[in-house]
Amino acid sequence: MFERNHINQGNGTEKQAHPVRITLDDGSMLRGRMMVAKTRAVNEELNSEGRFISFEPYRGDHLLLAKASIRSLSVTNIPKASQLQGRKLKQGEFDPHAVLGVAHGADMEAVRSAYHKLAKTYHPDRYAHQDLPDEILEYACDMLGRINLSYNELKETHAQALRREEMRKSKRANFNQAPHIHA
Repeated sequence: MFERNHINQGNGTEKQAHPVRITLDDGSMLRGRMMVAKTRAVNEELNSEGRFISFEPYRGDHLLLAKASIRSLSVTNIPKASQLQGRKLKQGEFDPHAVLGVAHGADMEAVRSAYHKLAKTYHPDRYAHQDLPDEILEYACDMLGRINLSYNELKETHAQALRREEMRKSKRANFNQAPHIHA
């Protein structure tokens, strides 16, 4: 399987991608991955004899940047989607109310409103044309999945409650219409 952070050059030197933020002399900022030999650190690559660094912007084509044009470079430790989600819930601990940010007794209109707000916030299409790391987009997709699951679960729970109430009303109506026999 292809791993995006490791690239094997034809000359046998395996390179590793390091997420970085680069500020150039003209003040522009680039975010992406700096390709560094697996046996070297980022600072060693910057201080080596070569005049260029290998850089791949997020959502862009591979570049060779002149070291002389770099004002500053910082390594960014982007957390994985699993780290962004916080602690993992155990089986049976999924709380759709907490995911949607509504109280346990909230009516369906409040649930629907919270769902629409969060779905708009985390929908991946909203970020499709922005220069974001894949990890952030993966997190947005994961969150949207949790939001959809929560809404569907609360919607089904609400529908079941309505059906139970209708059955109670129906039983009461049938009981009240039944002939009463007095002895």
